[in-house]
Amino acid sequence: MTGFDPMPLPGSGGAYAPARQFVRREGLPAIALCTVTFGLAFLATVFTVQTPYDVLIWPVSALLFMALRTRRIARWTWPLTGSAIGLFAAELNIGMGRMQAALLTFATGAEAIVAATIMNKRPRLLVAALVASALSTLIVHIGLAVGAQPWRIEHAGLWFSSHAFGMLLFVPLFALGTRSLRTRQSEKGLFNLVIF
Repeated sequence: MTGFDPMPLPGSGGAYAPARQFVRREGLPAIALCTVTFGLAFLATVFTVQTPYDVLIWPVSALLFMALRTRRIARWTWPLTGSAIGLFAAELNIGMGRMQAALLTFATGAEAIVAATIMNKRPRLLVAALVASALSTLIVHIGLAVGAQPWRIEHAGLWFSSHAFGMLLFVPLFALGTRSLRTRQSEKGLFNLVIF
């Protein structure tokens, strides 16, 4: 016995194991979420857009919602960061101003957080989607009003419907693809999530 432990060598675990575990559990999924978010947002805004806020269906909130639902609240930071970077970059890429892109990114993040929080309390996707989409609609409406940008009531209606329908459609699809949607009533089937 020498009275001391040798320093772990690179590749042998030891002090390097927590860093590798963090990268595997948080870093790589956040990068993947950022990349997929960028692609989904770009496709949604380019191919279905009337104005930067008027897409026909919005899958990004559903994707972030699924990422949050598969983690404890204490681990929401990295999915939110990855999604925000990907969405903000996509909006800038289609020519949206920085303030507009930041507003849309914030509203989408808030929508996913509210929906995931509601599902933790009452696992009904329809309730979560409607409440969260209404909140994000209000956020965008207030943000544009403060910025003195016109936003007619039909734009608000289209935002609400595209976000609510996007969540109701894509959450079950993402869940079927990943088999990772866990709720207290999962054994009753995904379709039970969309009723009161």
